Amino acid sequence: MIGRLPVVSLSLSLLGLSACSGIHALARPDAPVVTLERFRADSAADGGLPPAGVIVRIDKGTRLAVNASVSAPFATLEPGDNRLRLDADVFVLLAPGVVDLSPDGKRWARVTDLRGLKRLFGVGKGQFMVGGGIDKASGPLVTVALKLLPR
Repeated sequence: MIGRLPVVSLSLSLLGLSACSGIHALARPDAPVVTLERFRADSAADGGLPPAGVIVRIDKGTRLAVNASVSAPFATLEPGDNRLRLDADVFVLLAPGVVDLSPDGKRWARVTDLRGLKRLFGVGKGQFMVGGGIDKASGPLVTVALKLLPR
């Protein structure tokens, strides 16, 4: 059993993430690999993560709920109903004090290592776009888009 786990909340600070950057081999080869469905089912039981952790395989096409948060001195983004659809398999290592991501289950990067994640998942430069307008039905509209380009 994986055990009862609260919603995993990951916060990435955009400042000070360059301390350690790199792709590494799996440091916990004894961690079991389970599907997202199995992880969800096992998480309903009591207990915690095993000491070796667990690797959750999330299959291509899976849709995950996204709770985006933006807070600025002049505005706050209210929660909405957004979904992230994976266009490739993703592996997530959850262990005490560790959250790593992998595209293949062999090469890993810490979730806080933006440079390592970019290299690992083949992400190049990106585009951040902000636009706006007025919609007759809903009034003023702000459009925000982030596009990450392949390397």
